[in-house]
Amino acid sequence: IIYQQSPQFLPKVSIRIENLLAYIREGLHESHPITHHYALKNIIELLKIIEKPELRSRYTKEFIRLEYTLSKVLPQQAPDLWQKFEETSIHLQNCVNRLSSPIFQDQFLQSLRMRIQENWQECELQTPQLYRWLHQPGHYRKECLKSWLNDLQEIESIVQVYMNILRFFIHYSQVQVNQNYYHQLINGNPVCQLIVLKLDA
Repeated sequence: IIYQQSPQFLPKVSIRIENLLAYIREGLHESHPITHHYALKNIIELLKIIEKPELRSRYTKEFIRLEYTLSKVLPQQAPDLWQKFEETSIHLQNCVNRLSSPIFQDQFLQSLRMRIQENWQECELQTPQLYRWLHQPGHYRKECLKSWLNDLQEIESIVQVYMNILRFFIHYSQVQVNQNYYHQLINGNPVCQLIVLKLDA
C-alpha cells in the first residue's frame, strides 16, 4: 500500500489529478453504467480543477524554479527524466491557453457542468443528456472516456513529469509504530514537497 500526501498546494493538486485520471481510466476496462457514471463524475471534478487559469501559471513558475536546481544533478543522474522536464518546461512557457483546453469544447460535458453549477443535488443529476449517455452501449461509453482521456493528455503529461521529479528525490526511512501511531519529524529546510508512506498490505 502506498499513500501520498503533501503540505504544499501544487503537489497536493497533482496527486489529486493523478488519482482522478486513474479512476477514469478504470472505466475503460468495465462496461457497467455505474462504473462509467463514476468515471464521468471524476471527469467533471477534474475539469473544475484544471479550468482555473492560475494552475497553468503555478506549474510554469514551479518548473522555472526547479530548473536551476535540477540542472546541477538531474542530467547526470536521470537524463531521460531531465529531457522530459525540459520539454515540459518549454511547453508550459509557450502555452497561452488553459491546460487541456480541447476538452472544454465538448458540448455534452459542458451541459453537465452547467447543471452542477446551478447547484443541482446529487439525486437530480440524471439530466436527459446523462440518462441517454448511460443507456448507450458500453463500447460507446468507453470510446467517449477514451476520447476525453486523450484530450487530457496535456495535463496528465505535466503532472506525470512533475511528480516523477518529486519522487526521484524521495529518501525513505523506516518508522516504528509507537502506541498505534507513526511518528516522524519532517525537515522544514528545504520545504517538504511530498510525503510517501509504504505499508505492507
